[in-house]
Amino acid sequence: MRLTVRTHLALCALVYCAVHFPRQVRKADIAAFFRGSEAHLGVVVHRLARLGLVETARGRGGGLRLARPAARIRVGEVVRGFEGPADAAEASDAADPDAPANPAGPGPEIGAPVPSRDPACRIEAVLGRAVDAYYAELDAVTLADLAAASGIVRPLSAPA
Repeated sequence: MRLTVRTHLALCALVYCAVHFPRQVRKADIAAFFRGSEAHLGVVVHRLARLGLVETARGRGGGLRLARPAARIRVGEVVRGFEGPADAAEASDAADPDAPANPAGPGPEIGAPVPSRDPACRIEAVLGRAVDAYYAELDAVTLADLAAASGIVRPLSAPA
């Protein structure tokens, strides 16, 4: 599975916050550290706040910090919050957008029922187990685990 840029940036921002916890950090500092767009990070921080993962404060001296200790934030929770519920086994009746256009118009192959909807097809079960294993692995890792392995060092002069 691929993570979107926003999910990746969310995880990076959360790790940065975890390293500096309980201190509040500025969005500009996170963006500079990861060489990212502060505007893009703003969208991500807004989503993190809506998910209850960070607390934000506006104005002079404002910033963001984790809403709870990093050991209580699971990576799977973050990925689900940004990627939505993963249902890799869900098949679509819509035509494949990458398929070449059919000049004769929609034929039986375009828009036809997807074979995986056949009860005899086992792909849905296999994909479902793969998605479950993917999230089980992500749920086994906390933000504290990522922060400890990140290599980000908290500045010595930073107040605790």
